[in-house]
Amino acid sequence: MGRPEYDVLIVGAGITGTALAHALPTLPRPLHIALERFLSKPGHIVGELLQPSGIIQLKQLGIEPCLDNIGAIPVYRYCVAENGKSVRIPYPGRHEGRSFHHGRFVMALRDAVRRAENVDIIEATATKLIKCESSRRVIGVRAASRRGT
Repeated sequence: MGRPEYDVLIVGAGITGTALAHALPTLPRPLHIALERFLSKPGHIVGELLQPSGIIQLKQLGIEPCLDNIGAIPVYRYCVAENGKSVRIPYPGRHEGRSFHHGRFVMALRDAVRRAENVDIIEATATKLIKCESSRRVIGVRAASRRGT
């Protein structure tokens, strides 16, 4: 079996890489995408705060449901505190943000990408960029799978 060819190769399946992998196949000319990353749930304890503009972007990409069933908490304002005094700063209009566990959100995004057309998810670690000798443009990557191949 020959090497697979892709129009786009995304190295890294965090929030940005996964959202990009979900969005690109919706372009007028479908792209075939490989998404590379160790795909287990991120284990470190990190919270996220997605601002209202991020919620709007998720809606535009059609992946706002990734915030469902992950324990995301609506956020309507900031509270800034200094020396025992606080100031509440609301988001304008009826906008809201969301606060959630990073790992749960990443896994929800990856699940959405698994259902997307023209996306192949390859669990591997990029080890070397492959460049065209004349243009020096990146044309691929060498990768090692978790099994060492």
